[in-house]
Amino acid sequence: MNAARVLSATTVLFAASTFYFAWALGVERDRGVDLQRAPVAAGTPNRGSTSASNAKGSGTSEAASAKSPGLLDRLGALAGGEKKPPSRQQQNELFQADFKRMYLDPVTRQRLIEELMPRYRDEYVVLERRLDMPSDQWRRFLETLATQAIERRGSSAVCAGDLQCAMPSLGPEAYARYDQEIRNLLGDADMKEYLTFNYALSERQSVEALQARLPPSQQLGEKSAEDLIAALSEVRRTSEQNITAENGSFYTVSGDGYSVAFPPNLKSLDERLNYAARHFRKLHDRALAFLNPVQMGAYKRQMAETLLQLKRSMAATPELR
Repeated sequence: MNAARVLSATTVLFAASTFYFAWALGVERDRGVDLQRAPVAAGTPNRGSTSASNAKGSGTSEAASAKSPGLLDRLGALAGGEKKPPSRQQQNELFQADFKRMYLDPVTRQRLIEELMPRYRDEYVVLERRLDMPSDQWRRFLETLATQAIERRGSSAVCAGDLQCAMPSLGPEAYARYDQEIRNLLGDADMKEYLTFNYALSERQSVEALQARLPPSQQLGEKSAEDLIAALSEVRRTSEQNITAENGSFYTVSGDGYSVAFPPNLKSLDERLNYAARHFRKLHDRALAFLNPVQMGAYKRQMAETLLQLKRSMAATPELR
């Protein structure tokens, strides 16, 4: 990714940064959209989608959370405990201020990192089996991912739209450093596996949601599920490549179980919604080769609900109107 594209992506990221915080920390769980709307080069991993907002805690952090809510969980409760729910702006201001305070305190910053680690562990459990690395090395990998995520979120909170302030954490040099830190831990071969896996996280969430809808006798085996994930992610990759060939860049709208690439020249909400509907149709057609009628019926219902969720989120977001 060249510097110009990263600067463009960073600028637009600030325009939607408050929405990103609300999603990433749990307030927008029912809306399921991170609203990261950034032009990127084809084939570049969607950085925003690595946040594991819905994953379950486990291990030591799970035991700790059984005693009292974690910091991230308490943040989500702050905005939802009032009799009259606060506005989006009030929610975002609350999260920005609270997260900034915790990020600037080394003790609470470390706690935030530790709370994210089990969520990443759940999200990357299949990758863990694939890479089969020693447990201490895997823990360092999870800690690195969590540390990078907290650094990016913290930078957005502290800098509050100041591009120069955020460049050390959100600029091209920062992303090169993030990649190098992970590569140093994994090595070149496992890094390639990680990038491939990471790219398809939204499709993985979609297939996991499909599995949850199916009775045990109809659930996909691991190989079949992985084949479907790969096929669906290839639909998105092809779309990104085609858009880039025609327009030079694209932007994405991502949420739980979906990530859709859009051409930058779509101006109206209706144009974007029609484009999203065509993309979901391509996913439907690709899935036909992998699912039996019962599975396909469940997938169609899921896709209809997901598309409706995407439409509602885009319609409610000023930046996407």
